[in-house]
Amino acid sequence: MRPDPLLKLLQIVHCIAIIALIAALFITAASKPSHQSFFDQFHNLRIHYDWNYPLLRYAAVSLFIGLVSSIAGLLINSRRLRRKKDQLHVTLIVSLIISTIGLMLYFNNIYS
Repeated sequence: MRPDPLLKLLQIVHCIAIIALIAALFITAASKPSHQSFFDQFHNLRIHYDWNYPLLRYAAVSLFIGLVSSIAGLLINSRRLRRKKDQLHVTLIVSLIISTIGLMLYFNNIYS
């Protein structure tokens, strides 16, 4: 029996959504401001006290890719829900919610 092309496409879109969210998480962690520690104070190191906005823009792009791939995955998944064994992918819904909240926070902080 040949694998269903919609199922294969759903798996690809699902992977893209998860990878985009993980990338956004790491980019956001890299762009957040630093806190001064004893080591920094002792060696007179410069600390960045502000967000790295150019790097944060890449996190927003990654969240947008996650949002689009989650919507596409849910649309593909809705076409497959006709069978008894088919199920709704909860990770696509979670990815959609996290991407939407992340983009709302990004635009709220950028435009305020």
